[in-house]
Amino acid sequence: GATVYYETLLKYERANRKQIAVEIGADVVDLSVEELLDGVDIPGARSWLNLRQLFRSGWPVFISYSHKDMVYYDQLREALVPFERKGELTVWADRQIDAGQRWEGEIVRVLDHAVIVILLLSPSFLASQYAMEKEVPAALARKDCVVVPIEVRPCRTDKGELGAIQAIRPGGKAISQHDRVDDAWMEVTRHLDRVLAGLKSPR
Repeated sequence: GATVYYETLLKYERANRKQIAVEIGADVVDLSVEELLDGVDIPGARSWLNLRQLFRSGWPVFISYSHKDMVYYDQLREALVPFERKGELTVWADRQIDAGQRWEGEIVRVLDHAVIVILLLSPSFLASQYAMEKEVPAALARKDCVVVPIEVRPCRTDKGELGAIQAIRPGGKAISQHDRVDDAWMEVTRHLDRVLAGLKSPR
C-alpha cells in the first residue's frame, strides 16, 4: 500500500542509510533499504551496483572514453575478456545503459562504485567536456579507486592534471602508432596484471 521510488532507495544506499521511513496507511514503518533494493531487478543498474555480487565476480571497472575512439574501446573490451572469464574483473561502460535509464545518473552511480577507472586518452578525449569536467575529476577525487590512463592516440596530457599520472604507452607509443595492435594490447594487459596484484596486496 505504499510507493518507494527506486532512485530514492539508491540515494539512501549511497548515504549508507540502512532504513527508510515509509507511510503505510496511518502508520510510519521503517523498512530495510537493502531488502527493498534486492527485490528489484533492473538490468544494467542494481545488478551491476550490488557490491557484494561485484566482488564475487571481479573488481568493478569503469571505462571512460570518447565515442570517436570506439575502435579502441572495442579492442580494449576484447583484451579484457580473459580477465572477465577468470572472474578478476567486471567491466562497465556507457554502452551498457539500457533504454529508458537516465544515462548521466547511471554513469555517476557506476563511477562512484568502480575500483578501477580506465581512461582511453586521445585528443578527442581531452576535448570532451563531459569526460574532462565530470568523469575525470570524479575519478581523481576518490581515494579508493585506481585510475589507469591508456594512451590510444598521441595527445598532450602534460598540459593538464592527467599529466601527473603515469599513462600506459606500450613500447613508449600510443596504441594507434603500433603496426601490431594485438601486441600493444598484450602489453596493456600485463600492466593491468600489476594493477590487480596491487589491489590484492594488503594496504
